[in-house]
This record gives sequence, C-alpha cells and structure tokens, in this order.
Amino acid sequence: MDPETSIKIEETVLEILKSSNLDEVSELIVRKMASEKLGLDLSDPTRKKLVRQVVEKFLAEEQAKCEANEAREEEEEEEDDDGVVVEYDDDGEGKNGGVVVKEYDDDIDGIVVE
Repeated sequence: MDPETSIKIEETVLEILKSSNLDEVSELIVRKMASEKLGLDLSDPTRKKLVRQVVEKFLAEEQAKCEANEAREEEEEEEDDDGVVVEYDDDGEGKNGGVVVKEYDDDIDGIVVE
C-alpha cells in the first residue's frame, strides 16, 4: 500500500473516531465508515491491520488522557483540602440558604466553627 493511501486512511479513521461516541462504535463500524468515505475496500488484510492500529493507538491515547485528568483532579482535591467542609441542608432552611460551612482543626478532634 502506498504511503499516500495510508495517510488518507489514518486521517479518515481519526476523524471518524474523534466525532464518534466511543461507547457505541466498534472497529468494524469505523472501518466501514472510512471505507464508504474514501471509496476504498478496507477489508483487505493490510488495510484492516492499519485501521486496527490507528484505532488502538487512538484509544490508548484517550485512556492516557483520562488517567492524567483523574490524577490531576485528585491532586487538586488534595490541595483544596484546607479543613473547610461545605454541606447542604436538604430542606434549605439552614443558615446561608441551606449551606452549612464547617471548619475542622486537625489539632482538635472536632468542629471549630459552624
């Protein structure tokens, strides 16, 4: 397969993946969509393998992004843990319109301010 065709297939597959719901699309569906869009038969073993590689690489990158975001969020939560807890009063009748702010002191096992 010539390099120009490979690049076109890769770009098309990536375009489809980026605009698709990854929970609902399969490699087969992506390959068929790319085949229709390009007017090429992508069921050939070499082309099929290329599509699989592009899909797997894309999914691995997306997974890495998700894991990095989760790690960043966990770090932010740890940094924001300054001993102040905001709770919401279900009936909305508490002070501050149903918002209860509690501050905890690590040296004293209890509430300092409510």
